[in-house]
Amino acid sequence: MNDLGKNITINTQWKLNGNNYLIITGKINNRIDQFLNTFWRGDITNDMDILSQMTYRFFMKMQDDAQTN
Repeated sequence: MNDLGKNITINTQWKLNGNNYLIITGKINNRIDQFLNTFWRGDITNDMDILSQMTYRFFMKMQDDAQTN
């Protein structure tokens, strides 16, 4: 059993801190930052707006795939 007061490494990309919050590290963190920076450069800084845009784009991609097959 792990001591909750210490940082626990789960693998190279994820770790738990002393408060049991899952922290993203390494390459995954860099890719998420790049992705969010794309939205922020387009002046979309609200998390709900980003989620809404992503959902719309996924839906449109699925529609496009369905029509081409």
